[in-house]
Amino acid sequence: MQITVPPFEFVPGTIACLHIPQGGFYQDGIIEEQILNRAKSQNKTVAISKPAGWESATKLPLDLTSVNWLSHAANISAAEATKIISGLAEKLSERIAEKLAWNAGTPRCLLGLAATVTHNPEILIYSTQALDQEGIQSVHKFIVTRCRHLCAIHISHPGIDGDGSPHSRNCAIGGRCLDLIFV
Repeated sequence: MQITVPPFEFVPGTIACLHIPQGGFYQDGIIEEQILNRAKSQNKTVAISKPAGWESATKLPLDLTSVNWLSHAANISAAEATKIISGLAEKLSERIAEKLAWNAGTPRCLLGLAATVTHNPEILIYSTQALDQEGIQSVHKFIVTRCRHLCAIHISHPGIDGDGSPHSRNCAIGGRCLDLIFV
């Protein structure tokens, strides 16, 4: 069985939440590949946001700062990176540590999104996998407030609450929920 993304429009200013069903197995990257192929046929630019530091196959250098990582990843000056990071702290109440390796999942996800958005894609694909509920809300708040000019696509992974039951969906305000299906 293969997971399939239902058809939908890539409209600027919209958010689509693609919900992966519980218990299914799918090949990593297959959802992104389907979106990329569909976007390519419509001549749309796409960027896939990954958390800061994901590109390191080994341990992150302990001396790598969050500012230097963002500056390099976004191809912007250190001053611009510093301004973006201070904006994340002020507007989202999310502390970004000086050293990249000192950041947990939510700050790394937000840094990755900030870097990706600077490239001005028409379509942004992101995930909140492995974030807690508060972190998911911070990421969605970033998307809602900073990505009005593009189509944002949230890949929503299933999760389990402490009692073993599936946890409820946590989508961006105004997001359109679409259930992915196995065929």
